[in-house]
Amino acid sequence: MNRLAYTLAVLLFCLTNITAQELTFGFKAGLNFSQFDTDDIEQAGGMDLESFQQNSGFHLGVVVSNKITDAFGVRGEFLFSQKGGRYEFQGDSYMRLLSFTGEDRLIRQGFREMNLNISNAYIDIPLMVYVKPIKWLELTAGANVAVLISSTGAGELIFQEQGQVDGDEFRGISLDYRFFSDEVGEFIDGDTELRMINGTSFEIPKNLQAYYEYPEGAETGLFNRLDFGVHAAANVFINRSLFVGLRFNYGLTDVTDEEVDRALGEINGSDFIFRDDFDRNISLQASIGFSF
Repeated sequence: MNRLAYTLAVLLFCLTNITAQELTFGFKAGLNFSQFDTDDIEQAGGMDLESFQQNSGFHLGVVVSNKITDAFGVRGEFLFSQKGGRYEFQGDSYMRLLSFTGEDRLIRQGFREMNLNISNAYIDIPLMVYVKPIKWLELTAGANVAVLISSTGAGELIFQEQGQVDGDEFRGISLDYRFFSDEVGEFIDGDTELRMINGTSFEIPKNLQAYYEYPEGAETGLFNRLDFGVHAAANVFINRSLFVGLRFNYGLTDVTDEEVDRALGEINGSDFIFRDDFDRNISLQASIGFSF
């Protein structure tokens, strides 16, 4: 991490302090195709319980370039950038459900099917060097720091407790997550469904928030505020000012807080098992831009 911070500082120094032949400004916009990459997939019986897929977002921002020679320069960008990914879980799991009395939350074992589309919005500041081997082609590489300003998720949950007959599972439970603002035990007011399962009555909300199942006093805020990464790109200039580009971004930090990132495949009695796996952002950006 110290090496990355040093690299960013050097690039910023170059951008702001080198006597430039030409300082140019511009803007860019485009699409992000992003997903989470993890070093630890939950498994049961040798089968994956989790899967991570790509989703799409957009980026938009300004570009400042410092031309040092005709073939070399430094650049900085200030972008609004959406990242995230699609998460799915299918397998043996549990739910921490509210009893009908509204006083107790009980752990129930069963089978979970869950999908969640996560959208994280960052203020992203990439710094880079660029070279132009030929007039119309530009290659760049550098590092970036990103500050998470919004984190949401939307999806659906189906849960069938052990002992429930087929067709009687909890269906149609919507997930509406605000990872920074949701509180422990909260659900969205509205429709609830009363179910008697194995002699116990449960009130099942139709709309769950991010930390509905978490115990009182648990820490919240699944995603870390800061993210660091490296990137490489190629830009093709259609004319002197208009360009299209493709950039690959690779995260170097864990974007999830291990004190909040719980395992869904197992539980220790009534206590969650929290995960110390490494979840990184990876994304491909397709851009169109204009420099003045």
